[in-house]
Amino acid sequence: MDTFSVDIFDPKIYEAQRRPFAEAESLPAWCYTSEAFYRREVDRIDREILRLLGERLQVARAIGEAKLKAGAPVYAPQREEQVLRALTDAAPALPASGVRAIFR
Repeated sequence: MDTFSVDIFDPKIYEAQRRPFAEAESLPAWCYTSEAFYRREVDRIDREILRLLGERLQVARAIGEAKLKAGAPVYAPQREEQVLRALTDAAPALPASGVRAIFR
């Protein structure tokens, strides 16, 4: 199949993959060499990251509100450092400064 003349996002191409599990086929090999395929995957992952960051923000706000109601200080620098250290340790392939910038 000529990958340059095919719309790789056309659902008809993937009918063999949309069968019941036991009958389904793998994606065509050319999908994994298509720049458009990878760009769409990056876009999908980016949206998921943003959704999860939004969810994290909601939980962090709830923690802050609970602390306010309890009369406790909202900002806990020791806890922040503990979380940031755990995150940078969990992602050794990423620059620590980038991880810290995202989660600070």
